[in-house]
Order: sequence, then structure tokens, then C-alpha cells
Amino acid sequence: MQTKNLISYIIEKLDGQITTTKLVKLLYLMDVEYYRKTKKKLTDFEWFYYHYGPYPKAKFQEYIEELVAEKKVFIEKKKAEKPFMLYHYIGEKPSKLSGSNKAILIVNRIISEYGSFSLNALLDYVYHTTPFEGTKNNEKIDFSKLDDSLGSVDSFTELEGKNA
Repeated sequence: MQTKNLISYIIEKLDGQITTTKLVKLLYLMDVEYYRKTKKKLTDFEWFYYHYGPYPKAKFQEYIEELVAEKKVFIEKKKAEKPFMLYHYIGEKPSKLSGSNKAILIVNRIISEYGSFSLNALLDYVYHTTPFEGTKNNEKIDFSKLDDSLGSVDSFTELEGKNA
């Protein structure tokens, strides 16, 4: 699965409702769950503890810029106490997502289950994932800490109540 196409797909599914932070955290959760099932990451990102949480230091911004240049994504800059950006999908619909059935199921489940979470609830969940916990600022996140029998993304139904 190509990471840039995955980003485009997520933006289309959550059109106008997704910020940079939410997009990055959903991509991270997809990598966590896919790695838990296959021992491989879904994206081509190297994840680091950067500032407050998991972030792909390289490639993410490059992919966003390419999607904007290809006229698939429009970025709406919002002015607020803390300015933010909302991503809008403006490309051909529906965008194409290719990959294994397992990958596509994981992507759609993460979008469905966590895409509507408030940012605070999503961050609270992400910050308590196994590979992130214990990582220090600027360190690479070690996905090999994941155990496929414990803490699977789909086992955290108690967070559904935080979806406000």
C-alpha cells in the first residue's frame, strides 16, 4: 500500500474534519495495528517521539505537498487561538486504495472507530499505545515491542465513551 495514497484515502473519508494532528495519529494507529498483525508497518514512515507524540519526521510533509500539487487535496487554514489546518479531498472520487484485504480492513476499521474521536480522546489513546510508551523525546519508536495478543486497537472499546 502506498503511503501517499493512504493519506489521500483518509483525507477523503474524513473530508473537512481532519487536521494534521488527527491525520498523523490515525496513520500511526494503522501502523500499530498492521504491525501487530503482520510484523510490518503499513506506511513507509519511521516514527519518532517528536514534541508531544508519534510523528513521522520525514516524508509526511512531502506527501501532503504532492497531493496539493496534484490537486487532490486542499488545505484550509483556520485562525484560532492556536491556528490549525483542515484537509479537504478535491480529487477524483472515490480515491483508490489498494493493498491486501487485511490492510484495507485495518485502514477502514481505524477510520471508522477513531476518525470521529475528539482530538483529546484520540491523543489520550495514542499516547498509551505499547510502542509509544517509554519512548523518550526524539527517539525512534520501537514497533517490535508490540505483542499481537495484548492491547490490539480493536480491543479498546472503553474509549468509545470518550468520543465527545
